[in-house]
Amino acid sequence: MSEKPDTPLPRNPETHALHRQEAFWQITAPLIVGTTLLFALIVLVVLSDGGYVSRWADIALIWVLPCPMLIALLIAGALGGMVYGMWKLSRWLPSFAFKVQNILTLVQAKVRMIANAIVEPVLRTRAFFAGAEALKHELVERKLDRKEPNHD
Repeated sequence: MSEKPDTPLPRNPETHALHRQEAFWQITAPLIVGTTLLFALIVLVVLSDGGYVSRWADIALIWVLPCPMLIALLIAGALGGMVYGMWKLSRWLPSFAFKVQNILTLVQAKVRMIANAIVEPVLRTRAFFAGAEALKHELVERKLDRKEPNHD
């Protein structure tokens, strides 16, 4: 058996606030609008005059509806199980992802430091040769300036 921790695991406050906002607009708001429209449609159907409905249509519905209702019940059960699993996972995942993000930030800093240490000798060597080349060009230009007569 696993013990519950005394304190909740830390969450990243920025991503948690963004998640709450997105959850409202992507889940709660459409659910409220859809439920309201469904109830409005039910009220409209109940208050309208249905007229005479054939007895054979009622019998056909009795034989046709149980199969889709059973499939819908199975789908609803599976959906409920997935929602429960996601709820349990969402309680654990943000703090774990925050820890992983912090670890990867440290790894990134170490990799960058090692990469800079590896590249530094190459850059110093190239800088040395570039400086030597620039010095050579400067000396050649001074030598040429001394040889040319001044026409002023």
